[in-house]
Amino acid sequence: MTRWETSSRRSMRRSSSKPFDKGAFYKIVHNRVYLGEAVHKGTSYPGEHAAIIDPDLWAAAHGILADNNRHAHRVHSSQSQAPLRGLLRCAHCGGAMTPTHTRRRGRVYRYYLCSKASKNGHDTCPVRAVAAGEIEEMVVGQMRRLLKAPEVRARVLRESDVPAATLALSLDRLDEVWTELFPTEQTRLIRLLVEQVDVSPEGAQLRLHAAGIKTVIAEIAVTPAPLRRKSA
Repeated sequence: MTRWETSSRRSMRRSSSKPFDKGAFYKIVHNRVYLGEAVHKGTSYPGEHAAIIDPDLWAAAHGILADNNRHAHRVHSSQSQAPLRGLLRCAHCGGAMTPTHTRRRGRVYRYYLCSKASKNGHDTCPVRAVAAGEIEEMVVGQMRRLLKAPEVRARVLRESDVPAATLALSLDRLDEVWTELFPTEQTRLIRLLVEQVDVSPEGAQLRLHAAGIKTVIAEIAVTPAPLRRKSA
């Protein structure tokens, strides 16, 4: 039984009321006008004004940005390959179950391994390790079923000010397009919706994150259409 715990002054004045976000920052650090250049149709030319940023400083800053982008790519890739990282617990010993993999004959096999079994020996834990694909499919299946369960929706209504029609529409839309979402988006939603999964030899027991459900509902409610996989 699954539990619920569940760059001119004029342009600056025009944009001054907008929050300074990441997009605004990137526009600044990629603006070659500061190097004393003029840009026309994507090509930069020597400008008639003096540079206010040293070329070496520009190069160093963009080197840092490139390193950060590579790190972000590794993090996103790692999360999409192990969407349950940090969510699985061994029901026998309470240890975290961490993602790992082995290679055999050129193929990669992914697992989630009980950390205490890894430290003390596999014979000490009846759970030991579970195949990643199987447990991920099981958790997603349980999650989607729970989000359709009347008792879960009723509890969300009791504990929040979300209108019943908005809750039903949002969760129904999420379930309908789930398989069309990008893996990174699926991972983000799993981590919002699932608080913890206890894994035992008999299966998995899912605990939803109440605050995460309300966050997802709010996101879907203000989005015209859920994020779908791009067509080929």
